[in-house]
Amino acid sequence: MMRAMKLAMLVLAFAEATAGQVQASLIFEYSLTDKIGSGFGSVAGTVTGKIYGLSDNSTGAASQVTIETYPAGLGSIFAPGSIDATAWTLQGENSFTVVAGLVTDGSFSANQGDPLTGDFVQLSINDGPYNFVIIRGVLALYLEGNDGFDAANIVSASSAVREPTSLRLVGLGALGLVTGVIRRRRQTKAAV
Repeated sequence: MMRAMKLAMLVLAFAEATAGQVQASLIFEYSLTDKIGSGFGSVAGTVTGKIYGLSDNSTGAASQVTIETYPAGLGSIFAPGSIDATAWTLQGENSFTVVAGLVTDGSFSANQGDPLTGDFVQLSINDGPYNFVIIRGVLALYLEGNDGFDAANIVSASSAVREPTSLRLVGLGALGLVTGVIRRRRQTKAAV
C-alpha cells in the first residue's frame, strides 16, 4: 500500500513538473457600423460577431470568426443564427495581435460564391482599410466602413479558460495528507 501511494505521488509530481501551461483561449466580440451610408446598396446599421481562439500576448489566426447580428435590411442567405465566416471557401487574412487581453491589431477576410450569380458572401475586418459585410448573396446590399481596425470595435467577451494547474496542486496536497495519516496509523499499530 505504501509503495503504491509513493508511486502515485511520484507520478503526479512528475506530471505536474512536465506539464506545459496551456495558452488561454480568448473570445472577443466585434461590431462594424456602416459609416459610408451613401453608396448604392449601402445598408445603415451595425453587424456584430465573435472572434474565437486567440491567445494572449501573441499574434495568430482566429480559430473561428462569426457574424451574430446584422441589420434587417442587409438580409441573409443563411439560416437564422450564428454565421461562421471561417467555414467559407476563400479565406484571406486571418491574423490578430493580443497584448494583455486586448486586441491591438488584426485583420480578417473571407468570402464565398460568385458575385454574378447572387450567392456571394463576404466578411472583411480591417481589409485595407475597409470593414465590409455582404451576407445576402448579392453585391447590391452591403454594410461598409472605411475606418479599418479602429472602427472594428473589438472587445473581450470572456475571461481566459486556463489549464486547471491549481486543482492538480490541491490533489497533490490531499494525497500527501492521506499518506501522512496512513503512515501515522501504521506506526501507531506497530507500537501497540
